[in-house]
Amino acid sequence: MELKDLTISQQDYLAYQQWFQRQSNIRWLRRILLVCGLAAIGIGGWLGITGRWVWGSASAVIFLGVFFIVYLPLLTRVRTARAFRSPKNAAVFSKRSFLIDDTGLTMSASTSTSHSNWSAFLEAAETPRLFILMVAKSQGVLISKATMTDSQIQELRTIIKANMPKALVRVG
Repeated sequence: MELKDLTISQQDYLAYQQWFQRQSNIRWLRRILLVCGLAAIGIGGWLGITGRWVWGSASAVIFLGVFFIVYLPLLTRVRTARAFRSPKNAAVFSKRSFLIDDTGLTMSASTSTSHSNWSAFLEAAETPRLFILMVAKSQGVLISKATMTDSQIQELRTIIKANMPKALVRVG
């Protein structure tokens, strides 16, 4: 199977970052921040409504709760946008072509060509926007679905299922 001139958009990269956060230990931080944020909003509202604190002080607690809830998703979006716009990362988001077969994945870009056997990938995942082939605990090869046809997507699924050491992980 050959895929030509695929690029990774900023939304694809954001989808990868969000998928990675759901898979790594940071998922617990997201849950803790959400619980603390909701608790702070509830306590601040309760203190303000019951009159135990003046609304100025209670609103600070409510603001802290909103901050807890919004911080990590906002930080992820800002850092993704910054990484996408950085000239240092231009090669990462440039057009590339893939040759995917039973021997592995060959990726060609304007600056390099590389081949990885299927045994080099730790796991494979599929999101609504892309395929992710993990080569290390925190690094993956991203294949965007944006310009792929339904038959190409199905063919890639079949190749991955047939050749991956681990079964395809379906996420999102």
